[in-house]
Amino acid sequence: MIPNLGFALKLTIMKTLKTLGIVLILSCLITACSKENSQETITIENQSSYANKSALKAPSTAFEGFTNVKEALEPYGPPRLPLTRSKFAELSSIAGITDMDTDSANFIADQMLLAQDMGTEAYIMEKTDFSEFTKVHILKIIAEQSLDGIEEIEGFNRLKEHEQQLLVYLNDVARDFRDDRDAYTSSRFRCEVLILEYPVSTPCTLNGAVLGGAAGFTLCGPPCAVGGAIIGGLVGLWVDLK
Repeated sequence: MIPNLGFALKLTIMKTLKTLGIVLILSCLITACSKENSQETITIENQSSYANKSALKAPSTAFEGFTNVKEALEPYGPPRLPLTRSKFAELSSIAGITDMDTDSANFIADQMLLAQDMGTEAYIMEKTDFSEFTKVHILKIIAEQSLDGIEEIEGFNRLKEHEQQLLVYLNDVARDFRDDRDAYTSSRFRCEVLILEYPVSTPCTLNGAVLGGAAGFTLCGPPCAVGGAIIGGLVGLWVDLK
């Protein structure tokens, strides 16, 4: 009986060693795969740094970033919404955006589509929390495609500082898109803004850039305002070109 017990014990030990060997191999494979995936996965948390590594350069204006993305997308058409993380990383690299994540970009795109459905004035008056003065002057900036001497307008100096910054920035965006209109507009303007109950037609591209800048500003201030203006301008462009 003793020899049989010795054989059985050896057999048990061999099976145990074999099992441990398989577990060790699987563990190594899992570790290797985890390392590989960690190098390729793009998350919201690391997305800005990922985009920054391959960005051409930060745009000097929202219009420059808009133009870069527009030209890159021309052979392919608009991307499908909502943007995936990898697609946003690709586009933000082209635009030079480093201070916005995918969720913020998709939020702004959704807001632009909502503004198209509601109408510009209804969206500004009902869906934003700005002061009445700021709301009215955002609409005037869109309708007149920038305002001369905006900082000298009566009541401007009584605004909170962040709303002063917003209006100055949106006015700059509107002026840039107005001055380079030949680079993007179609034969007719599809977006209207009511000023004193009279409809004024403007390019949806300019309209969207100003609205997108405002939406981005509400998310994280000036850093997101640039990305918002780029996204809004692109959404508006696709409406203009329908």
